[in-house]
Amino acid sequence: GIVMETFMALLSLWGMLLLLRTRNYLEQQENDNSRVGSGSGETRVFGYADVAFRVLGPAGKTAVEASIMLSQLGFCCVYFAFSMQLIREVVLSNFYLHWTDWEAGIFTLCISAPLVWIRHLKYLAIGNLISDLCIAFSLLYIVGQSVETIKLDQNEHNWSCVDPVIATNGTVIDRGGGCFWINPRSMLMFAGTSVYSFEGIAMVLPIQSSMENPQDMEYLLTWVVAGVASLLVGFGGFCYYVYGARTQNVIINNMPKDNILTDVTKWMYLIVAIVTIPMCMFPAIRLYEKRIFRKQRKSGKKLQKSGLRTFVTFLCLLVAIVGGKELDHLVSVIGGLFSAPLALVFPPLLHLYAGVEKSWCSKVMDIALTIFGVVMGLLATGVAVLSW
Repeated sequence: GIVMETFMALLSLWGMLLLLRTRNYLEQQENDNSRVGSGSGETRVFGYADVAFRVLGPAGKTAVEASIMLSQLGFCCVYFAFSMQLIREVVLSNFYLHWTDWEAGIFTLCISAPLVWIRHLKYLAIGNLISDLCIAFSLLYIVGQSVETIKLDQNEHNWSCVDPVIATNGTVIDRGGGCFWINPRSMLMFAGTSVYSFEGIAMVLPIQSSMENPQDMEYLLTWVVAGVASLLVGFGGFCYYVYGARTQNVIINNMPKDNILTDVTKWMYLIVAIVTIPMCMFPAIRLYEKRIFRKQRKSGKKLQKSGLRTFVTFLCLLVAIVGGKELDHLVSVIGGLFSAPLALVFPPLLHLYAGVEKSWCSKVMDIALTIFGVVMGLLATGVAVLSW
């Protein structure tokens, strides 16, 4: 897992850098042509889909926009599934009610749908700040409990890769090991999860456009991806080292059940999930509303837009109810189908067809990354679906 996550971080960073260089090359080419033709002003290529349109035409733009929209909606499905699981646990432990998936889902929908109606991201800024603080507290608590588990000598000691032995009556005879080095049954599926965890490529170009010194973007991006990868690898690796085969898909479930801070952590992550749903939905909303309603503002169709947003949110809830019971599989499918093309397939393809680099070595590397992205995405999706 550590090797796979680090490897995907490097490949995702490579894709982001290729996209940045393709955008810079296109801008330079168009500005040079504009100066030759006595044009005025500088041309700016703002988004991922704009780059695809200039290189591959309308088909490329449609493919990129579809991938962005479906990946963002996929993230919403994951957060719905996550929030439903937390709601059932929080309600059960605090109010002694046994909610079904539908009851937990409708409760989440009633809270998140009005947030999805919000037209401007700035109104979600306070909620986003609160969720960041909740995440920071929760991570510290989880790490603290993991350290305490080691102090009490209750951490995993058996790494023999032996499967659990369970009797016919359900009694665990031998809990087995956690398979510390490699787990071939889920290694390929985790590739989709790894790509999913570095899903921010669609925001790279808009962020650079808003920077005071855009030329610093590659340097900053490299350090940010390295920092995120270190946090993911360090946190995930440490927790798995502590709990081994007992590690749950949602690590909060490994925390002590009788500790009030565990309940507080679940409430905090519930807030994070509900606040994040409209944040993830926003890019997808902008894309499909642009296609359906044409005009983005003052269209006189506010009620229709809100209704469509509610309907799309409800569809995400349905996917979460159907597939959310196996959260790791759902994440892998979304990563393999939608995140892999955005991170590993389109950037080298655009870089290649735009002719940014003329050397044969660069072209071979672009082709190799494209093929790897396609194959890895299909394998990760296939393994996740077949093992569901």
